[in-house]
Amino acid sequence: MTARFRADRRLGVAFALISVAFLAAFRAGNHLGLEVPILVRATYLLIAVAFGIRHGLITRGARGFTRFCVAVAAVAYTAEIVGVRSGWLFGEYAYTDRLGPMLPGEVPIAIPVFWVLMIYAADDCAGLAFGRSLPALWHAAAVGAVAASWDLMIDPIAVAYNCWTWSPEATATIFGIPATNAPSWWLVASVATYLARPGDALRRSDIEHWFRHLPALALFVAAINNVAATIELGFPGAGLAGGAALAPYAAAALARRDWRRDRNPAAARAG
Repeated sequence: MTARFRADRRLGVAFALISVAFLAAFRAGNHLGLEVPILVRATYLLIAVAFGIRHGLITRGARGFTRFCVAVAAVAYTAEIVGVRSGWLFGEYAYTDRLGPMLPGEVPIAIPVFWVLMIYAADDCAGLAFGRSLPALWHAAAVGAVAASWDLMIDPIAVAYNCWTWSPEATATIFGIPATNAPSWWLVASVATYLARPGDALRRSDIEHWFRHLPALALFVAAINNVAATIELGFPGAGLAGGAALAPYAAAALARRDWRRDRNPAAARAG
């Protein structure tokens, strides 16, 4: 076992433990009617971003990961500006100051970061479920479906915490959210993934499979946390719908036994 191999393992274990501790504290705080301090939430977000950067550099290389982040952030930010200013795509909404400083277009800085983290995890989730042999267009569509499933849960939660507000004039809604929102999430996430696809190469052949797929595992754990949150907040249908939409991915991932074939062919030959 090389020093780099051991470092990867320690990094993955540390992030997993921190994530479980944070989510447990968040759920306990909500159950007791206590809000997790903003500093704690911001610190965890920074840890998640730092881990995501490190994981991306390890698995995709600097050029591939940079291309991925730029493509996803650019598409997401553009879509958010269009959404906030016109009400097109997602529906009529506005961000509050709860998510921190704003970028031009009245979009919080945190939003493109959230999109990158979400698409990164969703991309790994689709890869874990179906392998990397899917055509790029089909893979992008699968990633978009994961993102839309996630949105069914997270959007009502974010509204409950006053992260953004929707226009009360929307007539067709799902769990209080405009019906156009989830399909638009699928579209934006699919386009972003497709454009980011050229940087998808897994560069190293010595990465443990659990570490390589830790973003997908984190997504599933966070989904369970979101289901619990929707139950606590009084709209369990949203959590159950999102969880049901994600369940086939978890089932497909558990059914697969060929994860070793997921790596880039060039890396496999080098290994």
